[in-house]
Amino acid sequence: MYMNKSKIFGILLTLTMVGLSLTSSSLNSLAYDQLEEMNSLRATVIKPHDIISQDYLNAFSYSNQIRIGKLIKFNVRDLERTEDIHVQEGDKRIKKGDKIIIRIEAEPDLNLNHPDQWALIYVNDVKALYAKESYQIARFFHYILPKTVNISMVDFAQDLDGSMFGNYPIGTEVVSFFDFVKYFKETGNPDFQTWEFEGNTAIYEYDQIIATGNTSHTKLIYDMDSSFLNEYYYSEVHTVNGEVVGSANMTLIRTHGWGLPYNVSTLVVWIPILVFTIAIIIAIRLKVAQRIKIYFEAKKLAKREG
Repeated sequence: MYMNKSKIFGILLTLTMVGLSLTSSSLNSLAYDQLEEMNSLRATVIKPHDIISQDYLNAFSYSNQIRIGKLIKFNVRDLERTEDIHVQEGDKRIKKGDKIIIRIEAEPDLNLNHPDQWALIYVNDVKALYAKESYQIARFFHYILPKTVNISMVDFAQDLDGSMFGNYPIGTEVVSFFDFVKYFKETGNPDFQTWEFEGNTAIYEYDQIIATGNTSHTKLIYDMDSSFLNEYYYSEVHTVNGEVVGSANMTLIRTHGWGLPYNVSTLVVWIPILVFTIAIIIAIRLKVAQRIKIYFEAKKLAKREG
């Protein structure tokens, strides 16, 4: 009787374990399917705005600052949002104080048409992941623009000579990226009307419909010398029947040494450090510490004798 009970218990235990395993597998599969469905829906509804056609990628060259090991850093200075709205970089939710970092992992010339492989995007120390490679490529051009364009490699420019670009001599193939943009803006091409130029900065603005009743506005300000993003302003508004039910606003700026904004020279840090260092060297050379010590000892001795 004892053996029969043991066998029955063993069978029940085995069936229970198998049942739990199948249930767990089923739940994991369902959760995965739901996650995939959510990612697919988000990728469909909120697509990164592609400010440069994918067809041009092989025609670009970049600043000589874009080299292996280079980090280009951007700091989230301001971020205000309602509870149910999140500003994201890839799959990462952005918080005030976060840093978005472009890490150059290889020379661009090795794989020009795949910035997703040589220029990775991080939020703080974690790589941002995107639903599609093309989304990361589009996003990369929010932060870094090309320096030049080889117009012989651009479809609609193949049958045109260099004289189309104002004063460029006939036969010119490589032109400044911003001159390229200016030309098509001035000739009325609708794809380039969202660009404005002020002094040494280029400004790109656009509005986007995220979903029904949900819109966003983006303003990108670039330094024309480096082709790097200087400032990035983003706002998002959600409405229901014309009434605002949620919103988000973000300001992102490029930073350099010591976390300073791009427009603040690192000299504000280095000059005081340099002055302090020179002062210490002079003090050592003149044996100032010894002189001060001798002065106070002499003063004490004078008091005793007095």
